[in-house]
Amino acid sequence: MEGLAAYTSVSHSSLYRRFIKRFQISPKRFLMEYRIERACALLADTNCSVQEISNSVGFEDPFYFSRAFKEVKGLSPRQYANRVRLERKNS
Repeated sequence: MEGLAAYTSVSHSSLYRRFIKRFQISPKRFLMEYRIERACALLADTNCSVQEISNSVGFEDPFYFSRAFKEVKGLSPRQYANRVRLERKNS
């Protein structure tokens, strides 16, 4: 946020308020949800490990990634991958 605020010549707090007004969520939450959605695609379409996927979408700690994923999706990353693969198999 700091870099973006400096780039746009807007204060951090002003950019934060504008972001929330536009998207109805904080920038941190927006980024987390975006990263989780990218992870969902990778979990569904690759055989990469959860650690590889967490690193590739910007999470340094795979345990934090798993907690964040479960908070957003209601399932662990592995449960999500298994469910998607089972649904595709049954389709």
